[in-house]
Amino acid sequence: MSGSTAAPVADASAGSASKTPAVPLEELPGLTELFEEIAKDLAQRLRAYARYPTEWSLAKPRAHRLFEALLERRGGSVAILSGADGAARAYAAFDEAFAARFIDAAFGLKGAAPAVQTTEEGGRRTASKTAPGFLKIGAEASAAAFSAALGAVTPLSFLVERVEAIGETLPRDLHDAEAISAQLEIQAPPTELHLTLIFLRSMLEPLREDFAHKAVHADAPPPDPHWTRRLSAAMSLTPLQVFAVMEDLEFSLGELAELRVGQVLPLAGSGMGKIRLVVEGRDMFWCRLTPNADAYALQIDEAASAGPPAAPG
Repeated sequence: MSGSTAAPVADASAGSASKTPAVPLEELPGLTELFEEIAKDLAQRLRAYARYPTEWSLAKPRAHRLFEALLERRGGSVAILSGADGAARAYAAFDEAFAARFIDAAFGLKGAAPAVQTTEEGGRRTASKTAPGFLKIGAEASAAAFSAALGAVTPLSFLVERVEAIGETLPRDLHDAEAISAQLEIQAPPTELHLTLIFLRSMLEPLREDFAHKAVHADAPPPDPHWTRRLSAAMSLTPLQVFAVMEDLEFSLGELAELRVGQVLPLAGSGMGKIRLVVEGRDMFWCRLTPNADAYALQIDEAASAGPPAAPG
């Protein structure tokens, strides 16, 4: 019986020798290294805006439809990156909290809420006016990182074509194409930035031999002062909502309806008489109210991250 099974096994192996199944593109070591190079470069570029050092972790590349990769970041935004010929496409998809968490990383805020502030305009959901500035920085940094990493195998550079919201439905050109993606997490204490790096399969397939037979390692690009100045300008011009808050009061709907001009509202005094400076919903500093000519000004006393304000000396 053992002899009767040996021949078929030998025939099968002989037949398969000439038809070795191709390794899936997403499993080629060179492609994995390409994604790792992008992740490393992107983390370094965003480090310029973070208060503390950044680290990163990358999930294994996966093959699926483009719309499936994008809808994993549903509610967020996608930066559409295109090559000079307009045919090469790559994408950086940011999760819904990316802009808010970017603010946390920039200011080094501890325990800040990651919620995204949104408004309703004409029934359409829009991010707060702060978000576009931080998304633009993320998009520009992604384009530069994609270009630097891919430059090791092909002379191609990416530019940001546009940034748009990711909803339940997507434009046709962002729907059925096959793609390969990897999810990236950048640890930027005290928070994390989540995004997905995406290539169209049609762009990577011609480079299969490069990914299969040699490692993709891009030398660290020298600092680009023009890029740094441009991104620094975008960061410095990003508008932020700042409020000076003496105390948070809580009312029922009935109590609000009974408020009248001249009514005195008691304060609990939890702020020791100081004013809380709130930036995009995050406590930044404790201040005191001081006279300034015919008006008033705020003098910053201490960082709000230190906890409740110290009692006046």
